[in-house]
Amino acid sequence: MNYFWMPFLISLMVLTLPLQSSIMHGPGGRSLAEARNDTGDKAVQFDCLPEGYKSTDVVSYRQKRKGGDGYITIEDRLVELKSHCKDGKLIDGKGREIRFFKFACYGNPPVDYEEQRQKELEELEKLQKKYCVIVMECDPRIS
Repeated sequence: MNYFWMPFLISLMVLTLPLQSSIMHGPGGRSLAEARNDTGDKAVQFDCLPEGYKSTDVVSYRQKRKGGDGYITIEDRLVELKSHCKDGKLIDGKGREIRFFKFACYGNPPVDYEEQRQKELEELEKLQKKYCVIVMECDPRIS
């Protein structure tokens, strides 16, 4: 195994422990089914999703469970976390605010990669102390 990816894989394993699936509540406390738009699109748009993110954005490039198609999306993760909007903020089922974090992605890492990675890990650790953090994986097809 290439040890270059080891710190990333370890942090990813810790952050992506299996979570229970449940009904997600969108804006106004509506259930997932009620929050779907009029066209029947399964993608749920939250009014409180941070700018630059869509519910269809990929969180993990691992395939969904057996028989599933596609990758794990923000919507999938929010369902697992029993998320809802409250006072304009995205909240998990335990009442913690949800934040998103994405590591820098490189095809060919820079010379100071280790220092950059360490700073990112420290930043992630700080966020995790206060918030529920959804880590966005890098697309392995691009690197």
